[in-house]
This record gives sequence, C-alpha cells and structure tokens, in this order.
Amino acid sequence: MADGIEIKIDTHEVDEWLTTLEPKVRRRAVRQSLQKGADLILASMKALCPVATVEPDSSSNALQPGVLQESLTTQVQMSKNYNPRVKVGAPIETAHVAWWIENGFDSFKAKRHIEGKHFMSGAFDESSNPAVDAMLADLGEALNDSKGEA
Repeated sequence: MADGIEIKIDTHEVDEWLTTLEPKVRRRAVRQSLQKGADLILASMKALCPVATVEPDSSSNALQPGVLQESLTTQVQMSKNYNPRVKVGAPIETAHVAWWIENGFDSFKAKRHIEGKHFMSGAFDESSNPAVDAMLADLGEALNDSKGEA
C-alpha cells in the first residue's frame, strides 16, 4: 500500500494485561482488535472514495468506475521485528491512482490541475477515534473473556 498515516496509542497498561495471556491468545486478540479498527476506517474510506461517472474510452488508461473503491483493503501485520500494525488503503495495483486522487494531479489531457479529493485523510479524520475506541473495547473484551476462562 502507498504512503500512510500512523496512529500511535499509549497502550502500556493494556500491554501489561496482554502479557498475562498465552502468546497464541494474545496474538489473536491483538490481530482481531486491529482488524476491527481497520474495518471502521475502511468503511469510511470506501464511502468517501470518488467513483468515476464516465466509462473510459478505448484510448484511456483510466480505471473502470468503482475499481479503486473496490480495491481498498486492510492488512494486519504482526511480527517479532516490529509492533503490530494495520494498513488501510489501496493495494499496489491501484495505489498510484489513489495517491493522485488524494493529492491532486496535473491532467495533460484536460490541460489543468485536478484538485485532490482527500478521501483517505478524510476517512482517517472521520473514523480514527471510533477505530481506536473499537480496538480498545475489543481488547478489553478479550482480556475479560480470558479472565473468565482462567
């Protein structure tokens, strides 16, 4: 995925609780909570993503209407080499188009500058707080569930 925006959350209290869980349970809880937050951002991003209203002609290399919107995805990444993270946005195949639409571009065909639509940053602004709340709530549920099983 293309350049992104990072949310860093001070989770030292949650980290302490997570260390009481078995590693497999801990990884599943973190992965699931990251996915819940990412799903909220993704839904917002898809809702704000502009969709072409005109089919490109045969000489155009533009994406078909809806292709960018449908390509938006999430990717949870967990490794021993870095902190768990999630990427939300366009995959490599459509990332360049997403970047152009987000930031604007000079259209040589129209001979003018096309302003950016800022759908990715708008989605982040709109949904980052609810996403963090959802992630922390999900982690809290996982911790409470694990205490009930202990």
